[in-house]
Amino acid sequence: MNRLARILLLAATAILLSSFFGTAVAQDEEVTLDLWMFLDGTGFLPSVVEAFEAAHPNINVQITDVPEGEYVTKLDTAFLAGQPPDIAFPYVIRWIRAGLVAPIDEMLESAGVDIEDYNAGAVSRNCTLDGRVYCLGTFTAGYNIFYNKDVFDAAGMPHLSPTEPITIDEYANLVAQLSVYSDDMSERVWGGTLPMPWWTDAANYFSEDGRSVMGYVNDEATAHFYQVVADMAGTDGILTSADLSLAGNSANDMLASGQLAMAMADSPIAQPLLEAAGVNWGAAPPPVEAEGDPAWVYTGSDEMMALSGSDNLEEALRFILFWATEGNRMRAEAGGLPMNMRMAEEMNWAEGSEGRQELLEAINLGRSTVFVPTVWGAYGEIAEAINSLMIEDGIPAQEALDEIAPIIQDDLDQLWETWDTFESE
Repeated sequence: MNRLARILLLAATAILLSSFFGTAVAQDEEVTLDLWMFLDGTGFLPSVVEAFEAAHPNINVQITDVPEGEYVTKLDTAFLAGQPPDIAFPYVIRWIRAGLVAPIDEMLESAGVDIEDYNAGAVSRNCTLDGRVYCLGTFTAGYNIFYNKDVFDAAGMPHLSPTEPITIDEYANLVAQLSVYSDDMSERVWGGTLPMPWWTDAANYFSEDGRSVMGYVNDEATAHFYQVVADMAGTDGILTSADLSLAGNSANDMLASGQLAMAMADSPIAQPLLEAAGVNWGAAPPPVEAEGDPAWVYTGSDEMMALSGSDNLEEALRFILFWATEGNRMRAEAGGLPMNMRMAEEMNWAEGSEGRQELLEAINLGRSTVFVPTVWGAYGEIAEAINSLMIEDGIPAQEALDEIAPIIQDDLDQLWETWDTFESE
């Protein structure tokens, strides 16, 4: 975007903000907003902050880089001390439940921002509760199958559909047919990577009300899915961490080089790498348990929330609105897929790229699912069962899932007990 267009765009955003808050954007009083985030090293967040400050000369945004592994603990500590930042990432939805986050749906409506334009899966992940919206991000990330079409062509295999999922049995069959074994590591081709639980729909593991896993995480369909996964792990077709260590490379790099036919990968990492390498690539939803199961793509974003206890709440909300609008546009201009799906279409984000078009179609499959205060504990238990019980000890998947189901249920009961102590805003 040229300089004049950028100035006009920032001016339009300032007018949009003014229409909501009912005051001029530029004010005399200097305000400093504290923003806590774990930075990704790309410089994108600082670039949006710089653009925001240019449009709001009286507002300074101070970024504090908090390591992701420490983020929840540090923010919880800040809440207890009564000294939280003004803006943060909604890492756990209990913060919203506890009334610590300001809702933004009325602000969005007044500013003419339609929440339906944003990726439904990503919005539902951290940003909505009881029909209200509390945050938005600038990009849509999705865990998809990324695959090298040239490797598929060489093996005589048809390309994958970006909207119709394959089953776990079909995935295993593809892995076997696409693999080329060689004692020379540089000449080997691996068929794929091992599917893990966070790439599949939480509805596979929880009851509709999200309060039970018994008979869900260990039902016949899920047991079959993970038996196929465990069986694949014992073949030469699955790329393992040991293989990566010997090859001295990453899965995405091997996908780009043609030594890996397909991989479950995070789109913000895989897409730019494959594009930079000039690879003929495609994208598809992850495998499902059985024929006829709806496609599922885990989607998320870099959401930002304004904390309700902020002394500068009005200014913090200005930033959230800027992040959700101009931030999305800046993300698309940088090559990333914005969280605003309508914007992606209007800006012709996928123009000239078959891979991008397929990724856009696949990521649009992101949707809401069973609500659980947090699914990560269950996912971790399943992953541990796959690696330790099914693969290392050779325990049948059904037996392994039956063993962990009560453990997950106990953890889930505690999560809901804590959740129910809060009164929703």
